[in-house]
Amino acid sequence: MLIRVVFLSIALASLAKLIFPQMEFDILKQLAWPGVALFFAGISLRWLAIAYLGRFFTVEVAIESGHKIVDHGPYRYLRHPSYTGLLLMFLGMGICSANAFSLLLVLLPVFLALRYRIRIEETVLQDAFGKTYADYAQKTWRMIPFIY
Repeated sequence: MLIRVVFLSIALASLAKLIFPQMEFDILKQLAWPGVALFFAGISLRWLAIAYLGRFFTVEVAIESGHKIVDHGPYRYLRHPSYTGLLLMFLGMGICSANAFSLLLVLLPVFLALRYRIRIEETVLQDAFGKTYADYAQKTWRMIPFIY
C-alpha cells in the first residue's frame, strides 16, 4: 500500500504542476537548493536507519526470530527514522517542484500512509515486546521530533 501511495503521489504531484501552474511560487523556487539538500538528507537518514536495523529491516511488518528493539543510532531519538527520511525526501521533492499544490500532493498522502503503517507496526511491536516497547516509546518521538 505504501509503495502505491508513493508512486501515486509522485504522479499526481507531477500532473498538478502541469495543470496548476498558477500555484508556482517564487519562494519555493528560491528554496530549490535547500529542497535538494532535504532530499539527500532524507536518503541518508533512511539508509542510516536501515543500516542500524540490520537483519531486522523488512518491507513487511514482521517480528523476526531473535528480534530485539533497536534503540541506538537514529533510533535513540526516533522510533521510525527511515520514515522520517522518506518524509524529508518528499518534502525536498515537493519544494523543488516550486508548486504549492504539488508539494501538498506529494507530502500529505505519504505522511498519512506512513501514519497508518506506524500504527500497524507499533501494535505488532507492543504485542511482541510489551513494557519494554512501551518504555522505549515513552522516550522517543515517532517520526517528527517535537511534533509526532
